[in-house]
Order: sequence, then structure tokens, then C-alpha cells
Amino acid sequence: MENVSWMDFFVYLPLAALGFFLKSFYANTERRVSALEKGHTDQDKDIAVLQANAQTQQSHIDRRFDDLDKKIDSLFKLIEKLNDKSR
Repeated sequence: MENVSWMDFFVYLPLAALGFFLKSFYANTERRVSALEKGHTDQDKDIAVLQANAQTQQSHIDRRFDDLDKKIDSLFKLIEKLNDKSR
């Protein structure tokens, strides 16, 4: 009967150690996954801000090109008028 209790000890001790290891491994893995998800959320926010800034800058550039295009058109019209007057 005494041999059975020692066998139980040698069977259950490694099982308990394995259970403890698996529990801590699962907790660490869960913590890492949460950190990665938070990191992805932060990256998504940063990407959204960058995209918004890019759209704002693109619209600003478009307005500037439109203004420049109008000025160039008026310059060409002026040149045409001067050419017509010189003829």
C-alpha cells in the first residue's frame, strides 16, 4: 500500500508541474496576443492619421495647382493678346 502512494507521488508531481507550466504558458501567450492587438490598434490609428494628413495635403496641392493653372492660362491669354496687337 505504501508503494502505491509513492507511485501516486511520482505520477501526480510531473502532471502538476506540467499543468502549472501550461497555465503560465497560456497566460504569457494571452498577454503577448493582447499586446500585439493593442499594438495593431495603435498602428491602425497612426495609419488613419497619416491617411487623413495625406488627403489634406493632396487637396491643398490640388488647389495650388488649380491656382497655378489659372495663372498660366491668364499669362498665355496675355501673350496671345500681345501677339495679336503686334501683328
